[in-house]
Amino acid sequence: MNILYINACVRKDSRTNELAQHVLNKLQGNIEEINLDSEKITPLYNNQLELRDSLIKDKDYNHPMFKYAKQFANTDIILISAPYWDLSFPAILKKLY
Repeated sequence: MNILYINACVRKDSRTNELAQHVLNKLQGNIEEINLDSEKITPLYNNQLELRDSLIKDKDYNHPMFKYAKQFANTDIILISAPYWDLSFPAILKKLY
């Protein structure tokens, strides 16, 4: 069982992360974590979209921009921990979509 843990908790003593760790301890399998606080995720701009479209057309998925898509595709369970602040989730999580 492959488990992908998306950690969007930026505070060191996050209660949300504490709850997520409790769930992860109950799950059995290979756990891979993406800590969004340490990832260098940037928005897609027009030139990047054109590159992406070209790569998809050529069925060339070896470019680093497909890293997260591959991780999502190769997992059985996805656990996302994100605090709910001011009626929304952190912006760092919204960038990942």
